[in-house]
Amino acid sequence: KQKHGYASGQLPMGYTRIVNGDIETICVDEAQMAIVKQIYNLKRSGKYSLRAIAEKVGLNVGPSTIKCILDNADYYKGKIEHFPKVI
Repeated sequence: KQKHGYASGQLPMGYTRIVNGDIETICVDEAQMAIVKQIYNLKRSGKYSLRAIAEKVGLNVGPSTIKCILDNADYYKGKIEHFPKVI
C-alpha cells in the first residue's frame, strides 16, 4: 500500500481516512483536530502535566497518549507527505 501512496496503519488523532473505491484520501477531522490544538496550547502554557492535559480536554487516556500526540508534531505541521498542515 505504501508503495502506491497509501498511508497504512492507524492514523494520528485528528485525521480520518476516506476510501472511495480505489482512492484513499486522508482528511482532517475538525472535531478531533480542535482537541489536538488544545493539547498543544495547554502544553505550551507550561501549566499542565500530561495527565492534567488529558483531563482538561476530556480525553479518557493516559499521559502516554498525550505524550505520543505531542511527540508526533510533524504530522500536524505538514512535514509528513500524506498529512495536511494544521498547526
